[in-house]
Amino acid sequence: MQLFATDAEVSALEATLPELGGDARVAANVALAGHLRQRDSTRALRLVNGVMQALGGAPRVAGAPPAPPAPPVPHRARAALAACEAKALLCDFEAAERWLADARAHLDPGSDAQAEGDAFLVESLLAKTRGQRARELDALERAISFHAASGAPERLSIARMWASYERSFTQPELESSLGLEPPGQAWPQACIAWDALWSAARALGLSYRNPATAAALFRHAADQARQVGMVRLELVAMINAGAACQGTGDLDMASDCFDLAATRARATGWPTLIGAADSRIGELLQTMGALEESRALLSAAILQLSVVPRSVHLAIACASLAQTLLAMERPVEALEPMGEAIAMYREMGYSHNLALNLIFQAR
Repeated sequence: MQLFATDAEVSALEATLPELGGDARVAANVALAGHLRQRDSTRALRLVNGVMQALGGAPRVAGAPPAPPAPPVPHRARAALAACEAKALLCDFEAAERWLADARAHLDPGSDAQAEGDAFLVESLLAKTRGQRARELDALERAISFHAASGAPERLSIARMWASYERSFTQPELESSLGLEPPGQAWPQACIAWDALWSAARALGLSYRNPATAAALFRHAADQARQVGMVRLELVAMINAGAACQGTGDLDMASDCFDLAATRARATGWPTLIGAADSRIGELLQTMGALEESRALLSAAILQLSVVPRSVHLAIACASLAQTLLAMERPVEALEPMGEAIAMYREMGYSHNLALNLIFQAR
């Protein structure tokens, strides 16, 4: 099964469904759920529920008696992976963990040789949404090892680039994306996805040295990601494009980027991305002098983001709220959110942000 598909391919798949029956229809619904996992997480979950009714039910609830061993059910692992990713993005983490365990219980190398490696990629996203940095990077390394051993060059290329992109958040100066090879042209969707990740990783490395170039790279990454249904990457790249534009003083372009990201985020229903986009708008409002509006929006964003106790988005929102409170001449109130931001940046290894916020706190 392909990891990515264009909108045209998804539409073509949907058009074939009325003509299919039996196992072919189940397989098509599983593929469609996989391609909708980020495009429309709620619909993907409805499709998975329908597939599970045909295949034998939902994953077992934590604490229930263990089920007797059973042979893997065809298609079930892929359906469960789609559900895991959708639930993770919707911040229903316990359900996501159950779906991941269910997927692994039904892995069948004989019928789907790459599902195990893809499960590590899904686990890395689940860990990222939970703020589990060590687990996230470990899952990516295990995906790389699996796809290297299984002889899947396209997936190996994606896994390596994904790991490079994620490392760029805390080690942008390494520019570890340089020298990595894109997938072969036999899988054009993977080439688009790889380019999106590569562009975002390069942009992170240039964010502080050349924000104008970084902004252009982030916008390109967002466009590429959108084409193949990588909506989370699209939104994060667009938010970062806005931040880079703000760094160049182009507040109109920054506002456009943040507004677009916020609109797209609300359509997904993903709490953390909604909060992340709103926090950036709040930060921009502070820059423009709309302090009370900034304070209100940032406070609301922090509540939205608090579903994950430790995340870079929450750290950014807390730091921005502190800056707004200081601008409002409320420095004592600013100390607590800035202290929270510093603690999170220190915990996650975001050294540049940590240094800036320590300077702010000292002032």
